[in-house]
Amino acid sequence: QVKDGLQQEPINTKATPEELQAIKSKVDEVLEWVDNNQLADQGEFEHYQKELEGLWNPVVSRVYAQEGANKGPPPAGSHTVEEVD
Repeated sequence: QVKDGLQQEPINTKATPEELQAIKSKVDEVLEWVDNNQLADQGEFEHYQKELEGLWNPVVSRVYAQEGANKGPPPAGSHTVEEVD
């Protein structure tokens, strides 16, 4: 979902190119790690999830704050890191 979110407005138009690249790089890193570590324990998966959330959540919060109250917050659960792709 994060990967898709990078391509959707307002994220793709309001986030900086540096933010978008950092998140995309982390998504790619996490996906590669998941592909190579299918038998990892839950703690390891949660570690990578928190790393990705640490990049994603501040950008989403800032972008939607800039969008203003007229559009309201993003729909609940629309931008989670539960599913990386």
